[in-house]
Amino acid sequence: MPLALGLPGVVLFVCSWKLMRNDATRDNIKNVLGMLAGFGALFATFLLYWVYGLLFEATEGGLDLCIHLFVTVACVLPAYAWCARHLMSASGIVSVKGEFVGCGSFQILAFLLWSILSAVTQNLFDQYETDTLLDFGFMFVPFIIPYILYRLAVKYWVRDTIDEQVALDYPSAHESLAKDEGACS
Repeated sequence: MPLALGLPGVVLFVCSWKLMRNDATRDNIKNVLGMLAGFGALFATFLLYWVYGLLFEATEGGLDLCIHLFVTVACVLPAYAWCARHLMSASGIVSVKGEFVGCGSFQILAFLLWSILSAVTQNLFDQYETDTLLDFGFMFVPFIIPYILYRLAVKYWVRDTIDEQVALDYPSAHESLAKDEGACS
């Protein structure tokens, strides 16, 4: 267990060491800030949950924790993108629009939304035992809403930026590849 808990710290140390040696690359910056954003989101979640527990009575089923985690992740993602873009520009690296928040981030948010909706619908299901078609809705609404929102987010906000990143990071390789493709056509 200590090895599993210490592994993110080791990864953070290695990536930070690369940045301190003036090896600021696109991947190193995103790795370090992504790891810090993840740690920050977890720390803020538990801090918010603790403060909320002091002020209010907690609900059953961990709904409060899921809501706090969803809110902190939704707040940390834009902060991560802003910090990474700022650090890249300070390091002389041109950032590509849409490279910071991708499908994985939206999958995490969809999963958290599913956990919130599952807890809410379970409470409603226990409260309104109707034995009708409404029970069918209580089962599938937590799956349908996050799936639809995930698909819409991926369709309109996620871009494939790998070609632009390669062109910026390795211009000579990209130019030779473009010449080879031009000769074949």
